[in-house]
Amino acid sequence: RKTMDVGVTELNSIKGKVLKVFHHTVACLGVGSLRDGEYDGKPCLVKWFSKEDLIKIGCRMQLYRNLRDHLLQVTPGEQLLWPVDISEVRDEAFGYVTYHDLSSYRSLADIMESTTNYENCEAIVNAASCLVSAFAKIRQRNYYFLHMTEEDIFIHPKSGRLMITNVEFLRKKTEKIEPPSEEKEEWKPTVVSRLFPPVCIKKERIPNEHSDYYLLSVLLFEILYLNHPLEGHHAVMYPVMGEKEKTEVYGIRPCFVYDKTDSSNRPVRGIHINMRIRRNMYPRYIQEIFSRVFSQKALKKGLVYSAVENWDRLFERLRKHIAVCPYCGMDYFQQSGKHLICRKCQKPLVSPEIEACDSAERTDDLGWTDG
Repeated sequence: RKTMDVGVTELNSIKGKVLKVFHHTVACLGVGSLRDGEYDGKPCLVKWFSKEDLIKIGCRMQLYRNLRDHLLQVTPGEQLLWPVDISEVRDEAFGYVTYHDLSSYRSLADIMESTTNYENCEAIVNAASCLVSAFAKIRQRNYYFLHMTEEDIFIHPKSGRLMITNVEFLRKKTEKIEPPSEEKEEWKPTVVSRLFPPVCIKKERIPNEHSDYYLLSVLLFEILYLNHPLEGHHAVMYPVMGEKEKTEVYGIRPCFVYDKTDSSNRPVRGIHINMRIRRNMYPRYIQEIFSRVFSQKALKKGLVYSAVENWDRLFERLRKHIAVCPYCGMDYFQQSGKHLICRKCQKPLVSPEIEACDSAERTDDLGWTDG
């Protein structure tokens, strides 16, 4: 591993090893940063939390105690940046060791900001499927997230492999929500992510095992459309998105960007470029399921779609509808009844008949829970 000529901090670890943390930041995350390191004489990656990081999120040393508990557990899945060891705390800062190499990955936040993103359609489906698989395993092990941002999801643009880097906010369902009195102000994040349900945005409820279902739905939408499902005209009205504005857009009056009954929050031309490009990129059944998941009924009643197995079937179905242009080899998603034009060679493409939405992807009455 190549490191820059920068400062280095040497620390002892919980397991009695020596950890060197280089001050060069490899990537900034939702909370903390990734840095090059050396653990027990071998190159590694370190997720580092400064004193300022911990103050900003409002959890302080509870994150350290949570990671320390993780060391006693087997990782819930290979898509998680699970700790190998944790450093001692020095000057109210610490880090944990991992051997995952993320140099060829890009954060979802970075991909959403770019007009060049995935290598091909297969990578998109793979990323979505990997996320569903990760959340299913997390659920099986009775974990749920207290905090998450798009900077915590890393995707390999060519293969669609995916890594989740904020396991410090992964909490056991069986634990008590309220920590001991001396830690009460340390555990609940003071910053609420826009990826969580409206009831959490309004701070009427802290995230729990049910809010993970909403979190999964939002992230899946963002992977496919590279835009937040509630972020259209309403968000553009506020040049600066403070806590008050965020609560209004994502909590008090949430509205899906393509809501069938309310057109007030449509994507804005010149701003939500990726969303407008990708609106008609997928078969109609993909658009239909998100219209139901983020319908006014679901958002206002605080319902979250909890049928994870349906998501898995949905993306396996989408994978079968990947086709290749016979003229130039560019891949695309087949769509029923549409006259598609290859985005590369501009020649007409085959458009077979595809059913809108079969029973495997229905979201009418099954798979809903209170978020």
